[in-house]
Amino acid sequence: MSGGGKQLDDDIIVGKVVHLHPFHYLHILNMTTNVTRLEEGPKRVICLAHERVILGPEPMIVVPPMSYCVIENPVMREGDTDGDDDSRNNNNGGDHDDDDANRLSKKVLLGKGGQARLKHGDMEIRRKGEPFSLYPGERLVGKVQRVQVVRPDTALRLRATRDFILTPNTLNYNHFYFSDRSKTTSSSSINNNNNNNDNNNASKDRVDAISSSSSSSPSGASRRIATGEEWTFRGPGVYHPLVTVEVVEVIKGIIVGPYEALYLRALCDCVDVTDTPRKTGEEWLMRREGFYLPEVHEKLVTKVEGLELDLNRAIHLRAKRTFTDIYGRQRKAGAEWLVDSSMAQIHIPEVEEEFIRTVHPLNLSSGEYVVIVNAWADNEGEAAEGPTMGATKIVEGPISLFLKPHEKILNGERETVYILPAEEALYVRSLEEHLDTTVPERPVRRRAGDKWTVCGPLRYIPSTKVQVLRKARATLAIE
Repeated sequence: MSGGGKQLDDDIIVGKVVHLHPFHYLHILNMTTNVTRLEEGPKRVICLAHERVILGPEPMIVVPPMSYCVIENPVMREGDTDGDDDSRNNNNGGDHDDDDANRLSKKVLLGKGGQARLKHGDMEIRRKGEPFSLYPGERLVGKVQRVQVVRPDTALRLRATRDFILTPNTLNYNHFYFSDRSKTTSSSSINNNNNNNDNNNASKDRVDAISSSSSSSPSGASRRIATGEEWTFRGPGVYHPLVTVEVVEVIKGIIVGPYEALYLRALCDCVDVTDTPRKTGEEWLMRREGFYLPEVHEKLVTKVEGLELDLNRAIHLRAKRTFTDIYGRQRKAGAEWLVDSSMAQIHIPEVEEEFIRTVHPLNLSSGEYVVIVNAWADNEGEAAEGPTMGATKIVEGPISLFLKPHEKILNGERETVYILPAEEALYVRSLEEHLDTTVPERPVRRRAGDKWTVCGPLRYIPSTKVQVLRKARATLAIE
């Protein structure tokens, strides 16, 4: 019972007339039968010797438009049955303003002795209509509240607190979206509240009306909702609460700009906005530009911003697992590679890619060279898997290049090309057997340990298989 009223004094109750004003009510307890009855004004109520006013007079509860209130232990009315959750939910979920008025106009079911029968432990939501009284045992939970207005760029995550059947007559029916990409309405009206939303419009034609084991009506289809099932209410719209549904959170829409993406994770087996099936725990990037409202089955991990690439910047990446990247190349788990400006101006790392570091170019001028250890093959192309450990490669300037993963410069130093005039020479030794092509017209087979002289005039870059012993200069001998 509502506890806000003031009880009448005993000398007013016994044998006295209580003047009950319009839109007021009181509860009178019969001390003989222990049955409490409701009296509503305007009227004069005469309390007999065996009767006592236990509540009131109280003003009736007024629910203005766009408002609602929650009643605990509501009375049972014609059409209600014990334990019939579905019928109670449907009666409490109509989409017409006069549904509550129609329900309140039905006859209250009475029990033994004329006591109003209650749905103990249950709740009922009442919306705008005529002022009403609380029957003995009913209780107003909190205060009369305003309904929640959902903005166009937001949604409510909802969860069923009990099993019930969602029918086309249920409030909010046309705003519900489920994890199977279904919307509880015909496809012609899907996303009519988000006409400027590219992502939602893209999925509009793919969503069909819901079919279930429940009977359907000409205006839509019914759906059986299981306890714990979640779905969303998308704005713009007015959310009318249901006793069988709780609001878990407010989902805010996100603007995806150029060269940005959303890192998403599936909370359950589902189908995303691109009609791609996703498994529980699967992660992916949503790259489509514009406004995006996460689905109920998706968790936004973070927003990913693209990394700018140019002639002075590349990025070193590592594959977390085997996959095919956005450029169509297969990357094996643990593989490392570079992405530079020749592949893209801006790169958005995939969920399978781990960013290692930013790489800056090595610039060699004319007359400089380096020996690269653990070199990648020159014709790496799409089939390149990585470096050849221990392999060496000579790179001569002028050039600007990025050292690929695991590549490094021998001794960490740049070398200077030998410019030998006619009077100078180099004494060199072969470190291993190879074909000496210093003079292309006369290649010479060198064995390990061979020594010879390289004479000028010549521009000479020692092979990685040759060691320079010393530099010598010719002297003029006079006899």
